[in-house]
Amino acid sequence: MDKKAYQYKLTLEGLTTPEGNPMSNQAVELNFTNHDDLYRILEMSKGKNLFEDLQDSVQFTIGLKLLTEVMLNNRKNPLFDELSPAIGEFMKKLKNK
Repeated sequence: MDKKAYQYKLTLEGLTTPEGNPMSNQAVELNFTNHDDLYRILEMSKGKNLFEDLQDSVQFTIGLKLLTEVMLNNRKNPLFDELSPAIGEFMKKLKNK
């Protein structure tokens, strides 16, 4: 793990199926690092009112930060060849909102 990065733990726990039945999957825990203070970014994201639903803003921010950190850590992976320029432009637009 990068010592200059923030360390986080994310837990995914299934609650119910679309039919309302309880899910019995075991929780998944993910330990990861990010170069940003995600709590600060979440607060900034909430303040921008990007979506009507605050939960959408939180989901969006966490998902985007997870994706972009993987992309940064794997810059040379050809999987991201087409996506990287678009994400770069998108991030500039988002930061100016």
